[in-house]
Amino acid sequence: MRVALERTVPVWARGAVQAGLIRAAVGSGTAVGLLSTIQIVLSQLDRLVLSRQLVLSDFGRFSVASTLSWNLFSFITPVFSAYLPRLLASAPPATAGSTRERTLMEGSLVMACVTTPPCLTLALFGRATLCAWTGDAELAEESGTIVLALALGHLLTAYHFIPQCLQHAQQRLRPQITASLLALAVGGAWMSFITELPRAAWGWAIMSAI
Repeated sequence: MRVALERTVPVWARGAVQAGLIRAAVGSGTAVGLLSTIQIVLSQLDRLVLSRQLVLSDFGRFSVASTLSWNLFSFITPVFSAYLPRLLASAPPATAGSTRERTLMEGSLVMACVTTPPCLTLALFGRATLCAWTGDAELAEESGTIVLALALGHLLTAYHFIPQCLQHAQQRLRPQITASLLALAVGGAWMSFITELPRAAWGWAIMSAI
């Protein structure tokens, strides 16, 4: 293994520790780790806050609607996973006509085309989908507005993903961290003071737009 590495990676053969590369990797890794932690908290913020604010029956209705809407990531995640490495591999900068600029535009269009139909379909037919899924017409009627808000929130999130891929490629994560912290503050405050289910769900949609 060592011989193969020395033949293919000349730096390995020198055996020198390059402090500059280590500092860059540590700085980039710290930023990615911080961003990932914030986004994990954001993804669970509704449950963390509303589980304390709502009675168990209301929280159950929200959880059912949330579980249904999270299936939309079956459409969102593959597009993100396909275009992140392409943007990372494309040559900078993202100027007009460059490879990175074309990849950014293509990825944005593909994301919009793939995610908009299922998100809008679930938003418009959330009650019918819930009724078909659970067989409970009363639950579907009570949770339909929640599904609408969450589906639109996930659609807004999907539209952000490809530009975020570009920021990862450019190693410019500060705007994402700032926006995520702002969304965390706004979403947490909204859900803490509004205990009615539909309004709390709209807080998630607003948070997704930031």
